[in-house]
Amino acid sequence: MIVLGPRDWGGAGFLAAFLLLLLSSAAAFQAEPSPPTVAIARVETNPPGSDGGREWAELFNDGALDAEVGGWRILTRTGEGVTIPPGTIVPSRARLRVAFDGGEGPSLSDEGESISLLNESARAVDETPPLNDSENSHGVWTRLSEEGDALVGGWRFEPLFSRIDDHALRAPPEAEVSLEDLARYLEAPAKNDEERARAIYRWVTDRIEYDVEAAMMGGGRGRTPQVVLEDRRGVCSEYSALFERLCQLSGLEAEVIRGYGKGYGYAVGSGIPRISNHAWNAVRIDGTWRLLDSTWGAGHLEPGEGFVESFEEFYFLTPPEDLVWTHLPDDSAWQLLETPISREEFEALPYAKPALFRDDIQIDSPPGGTIEVEEIPTVTLSAPPGVSIIAGLRDGSGTELPGRFVQVQRSGEKILVRAAAPGPGDYTLRIYSRRGGGEGGDQKVYDWALDYRIEAGPDAPVETGFPVVWDLFWDLGLDFKSHPQGLIEAGSELSVIISAPGDVRLLARLLDGEGRELPEERTISQRVVGEEGGYGVTASFPKAGNYTLRIYAKRGGEAGGEYASVAEYSVVASSGREEAVYPRTTGSFAEVGALLIRPLEGRLAAGEAVDFEVIVPGAEDVAVISGGEWIRLFRDGEIFRGSASPAGEVQVAARFGGGAAYQVLLVYSIV
Repeated sequence: MIVLGPRDWGGAGFLAAFLLLLLSSAAAFQAEPSPPTVAIARVETNPPGSDGGREWAELFNDGALDAEVGGWRILTRTGEGVTIPPGTIVPSRARLRVAFDGGEGPSLSDEGESISLLNESARAVDETPPLNDSENSHGVWTRLSEEGDALVGGWRFEPLFSRIDDHALRAPPEAEVSLEDLARYLEAPAKNDEERARAIYRWVTDRIEYDVEAAMMGGGRGRTPQVVLEDRRGVCSEYSALFERLCQLSGLEAEVIRGYGKGYGYAVGSGIPRISNHAWNAVRIDGTWRLLDSTWGAGHLEPGEGFVESFEEFYFLTPPEDLVWTHLPDDSAWQLLETPISREEFEALPYAKPALFRDDIQIDSPPGGTIEVEEIPTVTLSAPPGVSIIAGLRDGSGTELPGRFVQVQRSGEKILVRAAAPGPGDYTLRIYSRRGGGEGGDQKVYDWALDYRIEAGPDAPVETGFPVVWDLFWDLGLDFKSHPQGLIEAGSELSVIISAPGDVRLLARLLDGEGRELPEERTISQRVVGEEGGYGVTASFPKAGNYTLRIYAKRGGEAGGEYASVAEYSVVASSGREEAVYPRTTGSFAEVGALLIRPLEGRLAAGEAVDFEVIVPGAEDVAVISGGEWIRLFRDGEIFRGSASPAGEVQVAARFGGGAAYQVLLVYSIV
């Protein structure tokens, strides 16, 4: 403390003393560290694996002093919470991860989760905005700087390991000379065991190429990890040995696991040999053993292409309950499951791929991977609303059969996948999934998710398949009232009936064997008299041959609503009539629910009298217009009848609600 005497209160003495006081105060202020500031920095609401476990929130101390957070609580939006143990310290500029282990405890929601941080006095210290994470992967919400050493404004969603991955992928040649040099480089930016293991995994999967030639010869070349580093090639045993050695040099405990992997060449339902064919790793992360496969993480084998480099996130720290679908260790203890599965159970499982787990798809039935044909084989799945499912059937040679041999029906999160075997034999039902994307599928490709084996014995019936349907078919409440089969044998004309709610409109188009759309007059779609909710679709074939009858639908009354594909039939016509077409219907015909009784021929003879009969709900007047002449039809309730002799193109138009304007419903041509 500075004390000023009376004679110092003037002139230069006062100024000097004042400056001295300011400097002393500033020095004292700078010498005192800022108090700790603990806030929520990162949140993982949807990690790999089943929901309700392995979720976490991370606290960050942005102050210059260590912070004691014992007794603090993190609450979910439902009010459930996790209490931090007494005596817990968050060092300055450091992070503390708080786990939500699920089970009987609290868990984090994938959608709209907002968590709050309360201190030991139950006072709110911090709160996140609502966070959404639909991806079952290593993605987190964060507000840490890219270096991870400071809080920044605004939350963003990013890969958990982006900083570590970037460092590993930019390893310079001088860091890759020896294993020791490489380990030092990879672990440099890592702040914990998980990040050290990730840096090694990402480098190995990027820099080491699978040695296909050695694998086809039945094994590796006996290369040491140093030789693999120099050759940049290896097989699974060499990948896993390299990963193990780099972990050891980085201070991590790791093991090589040997066993059987359902990899290249495996077919669902096949037996597995007693000898090992694969190797992968376990690594101890913060005292807990975790599993990974750097070989499968680097890419995969494709027939005719060899090794395809394609990084796979799924095989890093894969949850044991997911990896056991494809990896069976010789030592069952390395399944890391409370109750290990047997070899027989492993053989019997459906063939699961990463997309099954990444897209949160659950198998409801059947649990086994082989289905014997007695009735229509059906697989029941559950999937989140944002995940789309399609399927295909392959014969014993691996040839993809036409789409009509499978059908996918969705209701909310429940999905039924049906298969129709075209005769005795063994088939593979392959199911694909994608998250997000549009109806056409061009926004995001579907990923292979799951295989089942279909066994059709010698007495199995020959099935022709199902109509091909899009998800919208079920969403609009449609169903097949006639012709539930996908392949129809017809003469020169075909009529099918589809059940449709009153506010849904249908139309149809006919495609020839080359997929070319024929004129719209080749089909007519309208409500069916006496069939509650029924919609009749009729097609006329110009000649014998193969055709596709495609059905489109939309909900009526939607402003700007467009028709979208909902179903299609494969049709074999034994005969045809080139001249047989229907009148062209307009949008107004469908919107008002009109029904044409006669004439159904779309080409009328000029000058010949024609009887007209049409049902038009809500119309006050209906007229036949031809050659400038208007012939009004007689009204009997909603039925309008009359006769006209066409002199040119014929239009049938209706007036509604007392207005003066007429709406065209039908158009005929004249011959």
